Amino acid sequence: MSKNCWLLLLLFLSFTAVAQYTDIINSTRPGFAETPYSVGTGVLQLEAGYEYADNFLKNNNLQSSVFDQSLRFGVISERLEFQLLFDQTFRQFNATDNESNQSTFNSSLGAGFKYLLLHAQVKNRENEVRSWKKRTGFHWTMLIPSIAINASSSFGVSPRLTVTENSGFYADSNMKFGLLLQNQINYNWVIVSNFNYEKQFSKAFDNISIYNIIVAGTFNLNKKWSFFGENKNQFQKNKNVFSIRSGATFLMNQNFQLDASINTNIENSINSYGASIGFSWRLDNHVDSYKDIKPNEIEEPEEPEIKRSFKEKTQEFLIVSGIVIGEFFNNIGQDISIFTQNLFLKKENHISKRNSITDANFDAVTEIKKPSKGKRMSKETSDYKSGKTARKDKKEEEALKKKYRK
Repeated sequence: MSKNCWLLLLLFLSFTAVAQYTDIINSTRPGFAETPYSVGTGVLQLEAGYEYADNFLKNNNLQSSVFDQSLRFGVISERLEFQLLFDQTFRQFNATDNESNQSTFNSSLGAGFKYLLLHAQVKNRENEVRSWKKRTGFHWTMLIPSIAINASSSFGVSPRLTVTENSGFYADSNMKFGLLLQNQINYNWVIVSNFNYEKQFSKAFDNISIYNIIVAGTFNLNKKWSFFGENKNQFQKNKNVFSIRSGATFLMNQNFQLDASINTNIENSINSYGASIGFSWRLDNHVDSYKDIKPNEIEEPEEPEIKRSFKEKTQEFLIVSGIVIGEFFNNIGQDISIFTQNLFLKKENHISKRNSITDANFDAVTEIKKPSKGKRMSKETSDYKSGKTARKDKKEEEALKKKYRK
């Protein structure tokens, strides 16, 4: 009872998480383990396959052919996924001691959901320059798994066809709850762990409680090929079954994947082996959600550093040097011109020496204003000839220069 309670409690837990939509198809085939990630909103994904199994009992043989299909789609949230589950099973039972044969067919329909609680991210170390090992080796953030929960229920009807008088129909159903974990060990290795509780209801047999522990490891060889191996431990009231599966997947394109696997089990009463093939295909209409950015959150891009060649640097140096040398000789020419003019002028009419003010700035500061309308210039002309206006202008000019220097 306590085991059932904590599994049901997980359905009501809530964590803040963000799912990660992938550009490449994310399939749960062909293994037992299920990844915690959903397919994403706007994605419709079909996974289908065929599996053959041969079971050997002490004096009997059971052959099974299973066709299974699942339809996965994401709605409402990137973290939420819904599933429709279908399977058809053909079984042939052969008893070697009394040469009796029995055939059964079972078909079931189910539905379920998956919700991502926590999306764990390994620390980005692309800028790590100390060593390749520091950049790609183990980091403690790899120990934090992504976590999801799932639940499903299915109902099936089986007509039993035999050569004896035990022909008839029987119905069965089951409910399943699970906790899904995934650890990104490095860029190539991924570990997936599932802990499931399953309850089977049947009119032909007693109700059965099953606990499953699944651990799977996946190695990505390159962008196309991936290999995996997994172990499934199934615990029931009267028996325990340990299954091993291994296989490979091939990515045809970002929306289509092929898979194949082989499996066997370890049990005292039944020995079995099997093989499966299948595919996964998705219809991708996913649209990324965009976050509104406030104007003050927009970062202006840094201006890229302009790399110049030696030739361009040399040309720039020569141009700047020419401007500086030309300005130097121009100033010398102005000083000589002012000195020679002052030799032939009275002291009060001397032209002031050149200063650091450029001609453009000096003209802007000492720009002569146009006299207002109706004002006569005769008095100013006479004063200028006598030197009175020139002295006044010189004082104003010196005052402006002093103000400009400050």
